[in-house]
Amino acid sequence: MKGFIGKILIFSFLFSFGVIGLILSQSFVMKRGNYYQLPEGTEGVILGHSHASCAYNDTLIHGVVNLAEPMEGYYYSFFKLKQILRHNKLKYVFVEYSNNQISQYADDRIYGSYIGNQLPKMLPFISPRDLLKIAIKNPIGVAKAVPVSLKMSFDFLTKDRKNYIQSHWSNDKIPSHILDEKKKTIQSDQNNAQLSGHIKNNFSVSDLNLYYLAQIAKMCKDNNIELYFLRAPVSKYYVEPLEPTFHDILAKEFPEVQLIDMNEFPLEDNDYADPQHMNLNGANKISKFLNDLIASSVRNKSMSINEFINQRL
Repeated sequence: MKGFIGKILIFSFLFSFGVIGLILSQSFVMKRGNYYQLPEGTEGVILGHSHASCAYNDTLIHGVVNLAEPMEGYYYSFFKLKQILRHNKLKYVFVEYSNNQISQYADDRIYGSYIGNQLPKMLPFISPRDLLKIAIKNPIGVAKAVPVSLKMSFDFLTKDRKNYIQSHWSNDKIPSHILDEKKKTIQSDQNNAQLSGHIKNNFSVSDLNLYYLAQIAKMCKDNNIELYFLRAPVSKYYVEPLEPTFHDILAKEFPEVQLIDMNEFPLEDNDYADPQHMNLNGANKISKFLNDLIASSVRNKSMSINEFINQRL
């Protein structure tokens, strides 16, 4: 019996060692390949989750590439930006700073139920120490992502081997459908705990996601890159969580970062695909506005961001 247990332990050790070896080899090859060139003339990139990927049509924003993807937490955005800066020089970075990116729900995008969306394609670029942070939280999720990631990298290296940004980090599918009538229900975050006997709202923030937002900010500072936060509009049928906390964090933790807040941009119901996300019609409107703002207040600095927004909205 002892001999059998010993064999199992040896096999487990060798198997784990082999998997770790494969992950490290994958990381070595993928990090050093010349697969991360941005289009010529790129001055800035947009990072964030689905709010940003649906809102900004980068064909209408001069010199800016939208690399935001659905379910992308700042944890993944940090390593994406780090890899991009190994191969490109940027002047500007625009990060979607939205209410649900600071809420505790953001943890789901990093290591929770949506771990399979981003981890497989980002695994080669995440340091072992940082991977351990989410492996402790969700070991099964990380274990499931490893073979998917290895196959993804193998397929890229053997079949594509051109540009990893275009094939895995660029979501160009802005929805074209219009907000369903059934979803046009105005939500409310109001609750009367004295009557209901329970708390309806979650007032917690994602410390992990905010930590990596801070890391993004520091990386930009260290590389002399101008960092801006963006906030895209959402429909009147969606309630933004943690609004006071949203502004409190910005003022106390990121006093040097300017927020380009387009939350009040006038859009119609038919500019949205669902209560949270714009469709192509709305994205084209907001993208033209952002293009003009960048030209005036970021690139040329002929007027402040707030002055531009106040004049145009």
